[in-house]
Amino acid sequence: MNMESGGRHEVEAARKRLAAARAQNTTASNNMQSAEEMLDDANTMMESATNMLQSAKAMMQKATHTVANATRNKNAARSQVESSKKEVEDAEKSLKEAEKRWEVIDISDNEEESNRKKKAKIFFC
Repeated sequence: MNMESGGRHEVEAARKRLAAARAQNTTASNNMQSAEEMLDDANTMMESATNMLQSAKAMMQKATHTVANATRNKNAARSQVESSKKEVEDAEKSLKEAEKRWEVIDISDNEEESNRKKKAKIFFC
């Protein structure tokens, strides 16, 4: 093997090595660009998730206050129902006592009519 032939092989091997290194560098650069884009996307997603978490926490706090208010309203309504029911009972009792004391007489024609309309009553004073 002469020098000329050995030199040609060395140069050819160096060219192939350079071509392979350039291809590897291009692939690595493309991978780097993809990784940077993925990182940007991940940071954007993280920012969105952080904002969503803050919104969810605020919504939870508002929902907690709303539940507390609704519970208070329900308890107040229950109390009103109980009070008004007692008032109806007391008013019915008072009416019956007044009708008895004043000897009120029902003059409705029949049962069906008396159930549909207010009873017609005569007061004796």
